[in-house]
Amino acid sequence: MKYEIKAIIFDLDGVLVETKDLHFEALNKAISKFDDNFIINYQDHLSIFDGMSTKEKLKILCEKGLRNEFVEKISLLKQEITNDLLNKYLTKNNELISLFEGLKDNGYLIAVATNSIKKSLFQILDKLELLKYIDFSISNEDVVMPKPHSEIYQKTFMHFGLNAKDCLIVEDSKIGREAAYKSGAFVYEIDN
Repeated sequence: MKYEIKAIIFDLDGVLVETKDLHFEALNKAISKFDDNFIINYQDHLSIFDGMSTKEKLKILCEKGLRNEFVEKISLLKQEITNDLLNKYLTKNNELISLFEGLKDNGYLIAVATNSIKKSLFQILDKLELLKYIDFSISNEDVVMPKPHSEIYQKTFMHFGLNAKDCLIVEDSKIGREAAYKSGAFVYEIDN
């Protein structure tokens, strides 16, 4: 059976923008204000927490003993720090703009599906000057089950009225790839 790709769905962090280190720094700065015994080392950041939402990361840390009463405060502070870092370091990306223009010229629908929160999603796309090329975007706040569950991709297919095999998902993290493969779509794995 022959398939024709109609939509390309990009992950955000690690695919369109490299923010792994930024999120690592922001979360650890926030954690250090409450209990520096739970600061995440870089090895664990890459091998255990890569691709997870902040909520999922904090859930794991609570299982290891972080006090539940700190979770909301850490999450809010982490977001403030992340916003400051994004505003400081992100700028227009001409390579991505050229790529997206080419995809649009060839008739592809473009979506972004991320385990980031909606505010970060739009802030990043705006700073990269990509918003006008995006037909649909979805964040971890728009789903019940974040990646590695495939819900985020299933909702994207439904939004476009497409089948999984009409879509190509571009993912970098283990958790993101797991979600992409579970969705039934074609998957393009990237390392950076």
